[in-house]
Amino acid sequence: MLSLADGAFRGILIDMDTRERKQGRGFVAIVFLLLVVNLVFATAANILIKLSSDAATAALFIVFQIAGNVAGLLGVLAYTGVLKRLPLHIGYPLTQGIAAIGVLGFGSVLVFKESFGTREAIGCALVVAGVALVGIGARKRGKLEAPRVPFADRGLDRPPEGSC
Repeated sequence: MLSLADGAFRGILIDMDTRERKQGRGFVAIVFLLLVVNLVFATAANILIKLSSDAATAALFIVFQIAGNVAGLLGVLAYTGVLKRLPLHIGYPLTQGIAAIGVLGFGSVLVFKESFGTREAIGCALVVAGVALVGIGARKRGKLEAPRVPFADRGLDRPPEGSC
């Protein structure tokens, strides 16, 4: 199962080669780092929020809530960095898919010792297959287009006055 996910991530990152040449050699490394940071903080946020739900005291509840929300904010910042570099149709399923695997694999099984049965394994396989399909789709298109900036075609960096 991991080799399929690894292949999908490599497919997506390899297909960025054209864009990497335009933006510098560190593009793939930055995207990969941002994905890892997002995974770590999304997983940590979910674990900390779960710990807050089982807290014995109000003080512990607040500490876990604050820590979980700070971790969530850091995860969202990394996600924003991913979306700055990847189109939404690739960035969203990638980050959400790997976060789901991280929360299930690390959080629920290793930290909370929850059961991991056949249904969960099938669910993980489907998530990995979905991420792989995103990678295959990016590969078939040949290259990734730069994320579209709304209103950029009119020379604007925000909506025109009175349009919203």
